[in-house]
Amino acid sequence: MIEIFKSKRDGLHSIEKVEKGCWVNVTSPDEEDIARIKEMAKIPDEFLDYIKDPDEQPRSEKERGVIFIVMRAPKENPGDELEFLTTPVGIFILRDFFITISYGKSYVIKKLKEQRINTNKRVQTVLRLFLITSRNYLDNLKRINRKSILIQKDLEKNMRNEELIELMKLEKSLIYFNTSIRSNGILTEKLVSNKLFTTFEEDKELLDDVIIETRQAFEMTKIYTNILDSVMNTSASVISNKLNKTMKFLTSITIILMIPTLIASVYGMNIDLPFQNSEYAFIITMLMSAFFLTVGIIFFSKRDFF
Repeated sequence: MIEIFKSKRDGLHSIEKVEKGCWVNVTSPDEEDIARIKEMAKIPDEFLDYIKDPDEQPRSEKERGVIFIVMRAPKENPGDELEFLTTPVGIFILRDFFITISYGKSYVIKKLKEQRINTNKRVQTVLRLFLITSRNYLDNLKRINRKSILIQKDLEKNMRNEELIELMKLEKSLIYFNTSIRSNGILTEKLVSNKLFTTFEEDKELLDDVIIETRQAFEMTKIYTNILDSVMNTSASVISNKLNKTMKFLTSITIILMIPTLIASVYGMNIDLPFQNSEYAFIITMLMSAFFLTVGIIFFSKRDFF
């Protein structure tokens, strides 16, 4: 799907054809959309192929007068194996307008549409998209942290596999975030050396804000990753400790139950035994079993085996 926008005095308007100072937004393009994009601008085919790769890393290139930028933005997958992922967003800055391409619905593109932007200022609008992306990472990181806190509370009540699996999924999401944010940070710092992004003071200040927000998101990702690592290690230690206590308890029960079993086995032998001719032989045997059983329970209780 191709959308074309242009800023006017009363906000962002949708237009039919490409004009100078417009923004072309492409979402999940098909072959027809790709052909139309090629008609709008002389974009190299390899640039368009890069965006199709879901694992494409942030980069910045220039060819045939087209500045091509790939950044990675957060992507939510409710109901999927991983709820939080990242996806590449392609940006093409041309002489008279700029194009954004993404596969699947992108929150950052939606948020950019809601802001008061000036599409005539191509670089400033692109930098605002970077800033929205960095802040979206921060918002998602806070959501991950809140979700992990709730899971930790459930783990304190009942150590179940479901909670541990959810924590593992959040940890995997943080790893994806960590890689993408670090790559975005390298990309934005690289843009500092590009005169196109630092010619105007307003653009330069906006780029500085992007770098600061990206660094903050990166630091938060590291902190939350360390916290989750600590929780996972602690959970593993708790599970191991519970298993050891259970095995110790079962071993103690087994040993105690062996005492009356041993006495009964001895008195079941076909040899001369004490009290065998007494009419109280059974009662004496039971009392002996009860006595040694009690001694065993007291012995193991004092050593905290129960």
